Amino acid sequence: MRMNRKGDIGFMEAMAGAMAVTIILAAFIGAVALKVCETEIDPGDLDVDAIVNCIFVSEDMILGDMQNELERQIIKSQINGASIKCTSVPDKHGDPTLKGELFFKSGTLNGQLSTERKLFSIDTDKGYVLINVEVKVWK
Repeated sequence: MRMNRKGDIGFMEAMAGAMAVTIILAAFIGAVALKVCETEIDPGDLDVDAIVNCIFVSEDMILGDMQNELERQIIKSQINGASIKCTSVPDKHGDPTLKGELFFKSGTLNGQLSTERKLFSIDTDKGYVLINVEVKVWK
């Protein structure tokens, strides 16, 4: 930066200095915000994809036994308990596309609760169908 005889810097240099400070502070606040968001309770402790792999569709019904995989995931992630509910996604008229509903629970269902809902596609002989999966985790 260039100073004049009195030791003052010009307007352009002052603005460049202020912008440098602003950019550094914005990066710092962004880094702090990312760190704070990492501490959320997340049912991601369970490997939901591995549990949902136990589901299959036969004769327009949702079938499968997720109990063993759910118990294994609870022990592995050291949580109190969990429940999983699988339902069919409705068609454009609001009617379910598949019959039946799967519900499995394991462990102690008390403590701090967090819920997550996901949409999964299950392959069938006619193509694929969508399944709503609701996972509740008690820590």
